[in-house]
Amino acid sequence: MATKNISLKDKFRGREDIGVYNWGSSVVCIHTKNDDYSVEAEKDGQPGFVSLMWSEVEWVVGKSNAFQAGLLEFDPNEADELYTALKIDKTKIIFMKDIEDIIVNPDIEKMQRLIDTTNAQIIERIRGVLVKMVNEGKDISNKTIDIINARAHELRRGQHKSRIIITPAEKFVPASSDEVDNLKNQIAELKQMIELSQKS
Repeated sequence: MATKNISLKDKFRGREDIGVYNWGSSVVCIHTKNDDYSVEAEKDGQPGFVSLMWSEVEWVVGKSNAFQAGLLEFDPNEADELYTALKIDKTKIIFMKDIEDIIVNPDIEKMQRLIDTTNAQIIERIRGVLVKMVNEGKDISNKTIDIINARAHELRRGQHKSRIIITPAEKFVPASSDEVDNLKNQIAELKQMIELSQKS
């Protein structure tokens, strides 16, 4: 495995055109050794984009969780090799394209993947999308809301191994109007938390 990592690093070393994409709804700011970049949010189905040198990508990975948390993504044609070369476990990332599906079409497997997530930034991103979808009037399961909020609460307390248990009998039915109103009351607080997590 070590040999594979070395060969992939050699493949990317010296590259000055590694595409970095932001599919999220907020600008992502990153800092390299010599420059600062603002990767614009997705707009009209088009992601924000910057081109980085390999050395800059390595610097960002070493100094932040932007790639580990899925805030920024690579070109899918070379993403697998890049994650391997950077020693990032891709299976632990919940990408933006997956978040809405998890919220709108929840099942035990998807919820378990969410519960197993130990990256607090990923959960806060999911909460941000959840709030946006509730504001748009979409039907969200009350169980989904409860699980996302509970996992976020665990991670804020430093509890990486979740105590949340999902049974086959769990039903993901749309939340009641009272539950939706209660979630909307949290919007201001959540937005502030999400902004702080993206800046960290």
